[in-house]
Amino acid sequence: MNEEVLKQLVKEVLNGNMSLREIESKYHIDRERFKRLAIELLKDRPDLVEKFQKRLSTNKEFSKIELGEEEIRNAFSRLVNGEKGLMDLAAEIGIYYQTLRERIIEYVNNSQDEEIKRRYVEYKQKINPDYSFINFKALIIEMIKDDMSQSEIARTYGIPPRTVSRELDKLKDDEYYESLYRIGKEHSDRKMKRKPFTNLELYLIDNTLSGFDEGPVIIDDSIPKAKLEYLKQKKILEKADSIEGTNKDKAKALGISVSTLRRMRIKVKEYEKLEEQENEEGKEDR
Repeated sequence: MNEEVLKQLVKEVLNGNMSLREIESKYHIDRERFKRLAIELLKDRPDLVEKFQKRLSTNKEFSKIELGEEEIRNAFSRLVNGEKGLMDLAAEIGIYYQTLRERIIEYVNNSQDEEIKRRYVEYKQKINPDYSFINFKALIIEMIKDDMSQSEIARTYGIPPRTVSRELDKLKDDEYYESLYRIGKEHSDRKMKRKPFTNLELYLIDNTLSGFDEGPVIIDDSIPKAKLEYLKQKKILEKADSIEGTNKDKAKALGISVSTLRRMRIKVKEYEKLEEQENEEGKEDR
C-alpha cells in the first residue's frame, strides 16, 4: 500500500472518522493487514499505538448503537444549522461517525419535506460545491416520474435550474443513458409547452425508466469514484447476464453496443482482479 495513503487512513482512524469496516469496504484493504501496517507505522510512538487500539475498540462499541427517528431528526437539525460538525455530533451521541452520516442521508432521502432536502443540499454545497453528493441520474428520473419541470426539481433540492440542465446534457454522449437523456429532454420540452404525454407514451416511458437502478438522489460522497463506477457497471453486467441470447442480443436489450458491453466486462474484471491481489497480499502478511 502507498505509504501516503496509509498515513492518511491511519490519521482518519485516530481522529475517529473511519473504522476498519469502512476502510475494508471502500478501499478493499484487508482489515487485519491494515492493523499490522498501521501499528508498524506508529511503532516509534507508543502513545499513538495505544490511541489507535483504543479507537478500534471504541468503534466496535459504537457500531452496536441504534438511533431513533427523533434522535436522527435532532442530529440533522444541529448539523445543518451549524451548531456542531458531524464528528462532534457522533462523539456526543456515542455512535460511529460513518453510521451517523449514513443515517442522516437516509433520513433526507426518505423525507417528503422539501425544506429538509434543501437544507441538507445547502449544507453540503458549502463543503462540496461540485454537487458530488447528488446522483443527478436519479434526480432526472425523479423529475420525470413526478412530472416536474427542471425548475421545480431544482427548487425541491435547492440547486440552480441550469445545473439540472447541464447534468442532463452530459447524458447525451453516454450510450447506456441515451434513452434517459432523450426522455428527459422531451419531458422538459413538453413541460414548457404544457403538452402532456399520452397514456401510451407514459407507459413506454415508465417501462424504460424501470430499467435504470440508480438508487437515491442524495448519496455518500465519501465513496471513491472508482468504486461507484465499478458498482454501476457491475449492475449493468448482472442485468446483461439475466438476458438470454448472444452478446449482441444482450447489448441491444440494454440499448448499448457490443463493444461497450465488452469494455464494461474488461473494466469490472480489472477492478476485481486488483481487489483480489490486495486481499492475497493481506493473507501473505499474516
